Amino acid sequence: GDGFVTSLELFAADGTQIAQLYGQRTEGMPEQACWREQVNALRTPGAAA
Repeated sequence: GDGFVTSLELFAADGTQIAQLYGQRTEGMPEQACWREQVNALRTPGAAA
């Protein structure tokens, strides 16, 4: 497989999805480690994964 695919999802206060972002990658290649690190840096304790 291609490994993990990390996304960043943004929601409004009412739960409506505003945006869903993915790092650039080529099929058959793993996602860039810097994208995953940047998204992980945004996580807050207790937030959904």
